[in-house]
Amino acid sequence: MPLFSGATIAVLALFMALPAFGLESDKLRLDQPEVEIAKAQANLRNIDQSIKAAKNLSTQHGLGPQNILSDRALEAAREYFQQRDYFSAAKYYRRYTQLKQKPKLEHFLEAYYRIGVAHENLSEAMEAFVAYTNYLAIFPTTEKKNYADLIDVLERMVASFPEDKVAPMSLSETLAAIVALDVPDNVRPEVLYLAASAVAANNQRRLAITWLERARELTKKQDLLAKISYIKGLISLASADITAAEDNFARALTEAPPAHPIRELVYLALARISVKKEKYQLALRYYGKVSEKSSAHREALYESTFVAIKSDRAPTARAKGQQYLSQYHSTADALKIRQLLAYLDLNSGSLGQARAGITSVNKQLTELTGFLRGSLGDTASVPTRVVYDIDQAASFLINHPPMMQDAID
Repeated sequence: MPLFSGATIAVLALFMALPAFGLESDKLRLDQPEVEIAKAQANLRNIDQSIKAAKNLSTQHGLGPQNILSDRALEAAREYFQQRDYFSAAKYYRRYTQLKQKPKLEHFLEAYYRIGVAHENLSEAMEAFVAYTNYLAIFPTTEKKNYADLIDVLERMVASFPEDKVAPMSLSETLAAIVALDVPDNVRPEVLYLAASAVAANNQRRLAITWLERARELTKKQDLLAKISYIKGLISLASADITAAEDNFARALTEAPPAHPIRELVYLALARISVKKEKYQLALRYYGKVSEKSSAHREALYESTFVAIKSDRAPTARAKGQQYLSQYHSTADALKIRQLLAYLDLNSGSLGQARAGITSVNKQLTELTGFLRGSLGDTASVPTRVVYDIDQAASFLINHPPMMQDAID
């Protein structure tokens, strides 16, 4: 709402056009009416231009109370991010998005991207996922589109997809808008594949299959074809279609280059199918194909330890369990492996080894109890950083299962 009405400004302009005068009326000297009107109009135009200039000045980048605060927040956020203080970086980037009156879209994309990365580093997957979703919602409206960044954000969003939670249906609408963009031909298949991976994780399987098939039609890259077949295999598993899953996994193996990491994930999936079919010897063969360099190796080694027990191969189970503890002693499943080894020792009559294993488990639990008491005490609330520390300290108890999204690596 303007500070003065048009009539008020006109009156002010008229008085500003008059020469200085005293209180005595006979000292007031006016020119001819048409001259005075011209002067008043000129002054009115000057005032109007001044008001417009002031208004424009208040909304320019870096000026105006809110914009000054938002610019300072952006500068602080960038500095914190460079220092890897991700907690503060996320805080100030979010403040920037809340304060900026006329934002540059590229700055908003930067903010949401880095908010997501910050939450990733704080092990806050849900917050990271929301930030990446906001990035994707803005991306179609930008004039200059960085598709390399888009691919990176899509990969990160899929990897941070919240476990055991369903994303809002608006996610598919956002991704549909991304898919509908005039994306370069060399990028479109990857965008379709990643968008399909996201909606598949959100239980929107038909839409996922549609986008995967479109991606297959548009690419000749063997690694991407293998990843498409792998995701289709996982979708088939989720639909309890074991035969279709096996067919898709077999196809992925024929498409994947010899050293591609997708092969290890396929072996792990086939091993699990074999376990479900109670073909334990075949399962152990598939588990054994997963190399130690693979991201799937820990899961393969852990699961194969119990499968060996299931198939009455106690020595094999013991060897795998000991290997697991030597390589992954601080992980969530190490406690269960120690319990299993203690059971094997008791079963074989090795009471001393069994006692040592049980003592080790009890020691870990005692240390965790002491950490919790020292960190929390009688506090009524728990800061985010303390939660993160607790998660690290209790990692041998808290299981973080492998995700479908490993396929995008």
